[in-house]
Amino acid sequence: MIEHPGTGLTADEVGIPRTADERPKGYARDYAPRAGSERERFMDAAQAEIEAQASPRTTRFIAYRTAGRLGVGHDQLDNIEEAVLMLRRTGRVSMSAVRDGRSAWHQLWVTSAAEAAHGLLGEIQDLHHDRQDGQPWRAVLLLEAAGLMESLAATADLYGVPMVSGSGSVPLSVTERLGFQAAQLFRKTGTRTVVMSIGDFDLMGLRNIFVPAARDIEQFAADYDAPGAVVVERIAATPEQIRAHLPRNLLQPAPPVPWWPADFSLPAAEALEDVLPGYVAAELARYLPDAEYRAEVTAAEAALRLDAGRLLVDLLS
Repeated sequence: MIEHPGTGLTADEVGIPRTADERPKGYARDYAPRAGSERERFMDAAQAEIEAQASPRTTRFIAYRTAGRLGVGHDQLDNIEEAVLMLRRTGRVSMSAVRDGRSAWHQLWVTSAAEAAHGLLGEIQDLHHDRQDGQPWRAVLLLEAAGLMESLAATADLYGVPMVSGSGSVPLSVTERLGFQAAQLFRKTGTRTVVMSIGDFDLMGLRNIFVPAARDIEQFAADYDAPGAVVVERIAATPEQIRAHLPRNLLQPAPPVPWWPADFSLPAAEALEDVLPGYVAAELARYLPDAEYRAEVTAAEAALRLDAGRLLVDLLS
């Protein structure tokens, strides 16, 4: 196990046995479905559907079209989606051949020339240097609920930490990208990455989201020739935080599994929204301790914006 300065629990430390989730992690190049099985049928049909599309479609779209192609019912959609995931893990289709379709926004920028110039000047005020450069770790916040981003933005921005959310899941494209980026950084600089996970303290949040995602990210880093490049830790919601800030009547019973670490559950990390920034800041300070460097970078950003503004004015004049 990799030594790390954080107080959060890694997937192995949470206590969920690996036998509770035996699905493949990372790439599964050697995987092949059993001949004549339903999985083989679904994978073959889904691959044909993916290859028939002119551009990448969402996993859900492919599942519906594949179900129609095979003449199976709605009850098979989850199994077909799992087959699509295996196509990507095995490399039969590329990761980018399918979109996960969560938390995305696309819109044309409609504006006039004057509005564009004003908008660009506004954008310049948001220019920043890399506030994590030179720190002993590289940090990323992984949120189960996208709604927490707004309340955590000030804290994340202070440290220059990106946030990512799958809106109730962690799509394969996210785990692959985090594993790849961690591996790339580690091979280039020797700097490890910590992915700090914030999610619900219930069976879905721990067993179905955090633990599989954590092990997937770590395996992808290993698949990209950098085992140990990333640590994924659960920093909220924890039993200690819940006991400290929520009355017992707001909690739900513990799920009926022997390894559950408390006698209650909390299906909404948002219940701690007001105190989460403090917990996140404390954890980030353990991994990114060089406050003096951050101050220097923040001061340098003012000069960066001034230079960029002057350049834009010269271009528009």
